[in-house]
Amino acid sequence: MFRLAPSKALGRLPNNTNFSSVFRRSISTEPLLQNPDHFRVLRISNVPSGTPVSVLLDQIRVDGPIENIRYNEADNSATLSLLDAQAAKKLMNESDSININGQTLSFEFAPAELQHKLSASLLGSIGGYFTTRAVEIELRPGATEEWYRTEVERLCGPVEIERIVLDNTNSKAFLYFTDLLEAVKAKQIFKNNGMRADKVRSVMDPCDFNNSEDARETHTVIIKDVENGPVRKLLFEHISGASGGFLSNVPLNSLFRSKDNVVMLDFINSSDARQFVEKFSHPQWSAELDPRPRNATTYKRKN
Repeated sequence: MFRLAPSKALGRLPNNTNFSSVFRRSISTEPLLQNPDHFRVLRISNVPSGTPVSVLLDQIRVDGPIENIRYNEADNSATLSLLDAQAAKKLMNESDSININGQTLSFEFAPAELQHKLSASLLGSIGGYFTTRAVEIELRPGATEEWYRTEVERLCGPVEIERIVLDNTNSKAFLYFTDLLEAVKAKQIFKNNGMRADKVRSVMDPCDFNNSEDARETHTVIIKDVENGPVRKLLFEHISGASGGFLSNVPLNSLFRSKDNVVMLDFINSSDARQFVEKFSHPQWSAELDPRPRNATTYKRKN
């Protein structure tokens, strides 16, 4: 049965469908990870009963695409697999503030028997192409969400999709699968059934932090005309001491000083970067926002 989360609650899934047959095949032959530092599968508990998959995923931001999410209705918990162990650790460290309707979710690493290495087929797809669980296809004129539910079930069999978005303005439909491997297989099936290859592609996972509104804004402040010596000393006194210790109260990714009398401050929050530029102007230097969003370019820094 084709399932679409916005109209079907998590708790409605039968117990025996916690893991789809496709998912079981994808991990059953893969060896387990031996080092706990490499664990990338999390267990989410204390999920409010009846929460749709899409609502749960709306609360989650990670570095990179999600591999899959599975729900266990017996205890209102979910298993979330990420592609990267560091992303899993970061989510764990930031999970205290994640809640649904005032109910705080609990995150922990899943049992060792669920900590499999990535499947060979998935690694091949990720290595060769930009791949996520989000698939964009050409919008069929007049098609509805229900039509896509029926058509995907007809072509792909029983798969789980947490959301379908129809963009009539740009003639595109977005299918958000709950399993990245199922999305990979669906893309190939679509192409094999006459859909133009250039009209089927992966797009950003909406749970990927780099796809968030905040990440599309600049986080970096460029401070120019900072001469060596007295001016640089005055700059840091200005922003760390006499001005209320701004830098000691906001999170920074990094601070970099180039050989061209330029200081770069990379803030975690774009709002802090904007506030810095508005608040800490000075006649002896100029501060401006880096016009390039964080995920639009990689700023190569040289010592």
